[in-house]
Amino acid sequence: MTNQKNILVTGATRGMGKEISKVLVGQGYHVILGARNIQDGQSLVEEIESKGFSATTVQLDVTDINSVQNAAREISSLDILINNAGIALETSSPSNLDVAQVKKEFDVNVFGVMNVTSAMLPLLKNSKRAKIINMSSIMCSLNSALDKNSIVYGASVAGYQSSKAALNMYSIQLAKELVKEESDITVDLVDPGMVATEFGGLEPKTAKKMGAKPVDEGIRRVIELVENDKENKNITFTNNEGVASW
Repeated sequence: MTNQKNILVTGATRGMGKEISKVLVGQGYHVILGARNIQDGQSLVEEIESKGFSATTVQLDVTDINSVQNAAREISSLDILINNAGIALETSSPSNLDVAQVKKEFDVNVFGVMNVTSAMLPLLKNSKRAKIINMSSIMCSLNSALDKNSIVYGASVAGYQSSKAALNMYSIQLAKELVKEESDITVDLVDPGMVATEFGGLEPKTAKKMGAKPVDEGIRRVIELVENDKENKNITFTNNEGVASW
């Protein structure tokens, strides 16, 4: 089965981005692997091709506007943008944050998404019922952070949480703008939960011992949103269990 939809995945060579890309090419989509290091992108293309599928790669550093604009020029058409690239660096208490590290988190998790989305919007607007899927986190939920019965209540990674909260607000405002323009583009936020990857500097085995879910479970909601053309509500924040708390 082949699917003519073109999908760009940022941060496609590691963790969830890599697994998302491999699953989608297996389902017949044309996946464009956004890779900060183009050699890593080429290696993944070769891995995918060795299994009988195909993909392309593009050099894409979400924090470098020139890289982003060059990538946009290389891509001829786009139906779905998956803003997956993200980092978590700073774990100090709120009063002891290393602001330089927090700025790096915002550069990728917020400004990087803005860079890529703005550059790719003209392509998406040429597609029928295009989608933007942004990887968020329940860790940024304001309601959960104030709920003593929530697992988020006791978590304190303020830099990462703040960046994802900012991403959520940006996504809301973008979705509202697109509605005003009567665009068919939908914007969705996904909470993958804690996933057993190297994200945040953890080894996957260590993350799994801490209760992280397998990668295939972490990406399940993203795959559902890609596959389900009938699911076109705007704007959603969901996870495998259903609606996530804002």
